[in-house]
Amino acid sequence: MLLSAACADFLATPVKANNDIVAEKLITQRMSGSCFRKLQAQSLMRHGDVEPSHLPSLKVLRTCKSQAKRQSNLDADPVKALLSAKYMTPYSSYIRDIGSDKFFVHYWSAAQISVYRSCLEAEGDDATLSIDATGGVVRRLSRPCGKSSHVFLYSAVINDSRYAEESQYSVCKAYNIL
Repeated sequence: MLLSAACADFLATPVKANNDIVAEKLITQRMSGSCFRKLQAQSLMRHGDVEPSHLPSLKVLRTCKSQAKRQSNLDADPVKALLSAKYMTPYSSYIRDIGSDKFFVHYWSAAQISVYRSCLEAEGDDATLSIDATGGVVRRLSRPCGKSSHVFLYSAVINDSRYAEESQYSVCKAYNIL
């Protein structure tokens, strides 16, 4: 089995290096901790064997993956991370506006605006712009007084007779619509 060589390397390396190797595999291969554990168990054990002590638990795998993802973040504070990303390539061409008190982020690409404009030119008043919001995509922000209210992802979709294209995105804590 192809995994047995990888498992031999895994077992021969020190624990800290193992954590880095495991985290890299979990993240780059988009593998869950349970899947990784199952593959390790299949390569290390036969049916009826006692679980070896060096087989990492699900809690250890989840912690390892979480810590590796956290280290790759620009900043621990998501608002500060967005502010940093706004001025970095490739994000600078997408992130348009950020606000921190009544949190919001507006982002779209040049291609989306081009499609929007061409739809308006081709269809005029017949083009329809629909806006949808969902609150389950973005976690609530941590504030000094506790957690923020729900953060919504708004998506603007333009429909014309030829195609439908998402033309703008916005992540907002609150909107006042008059």
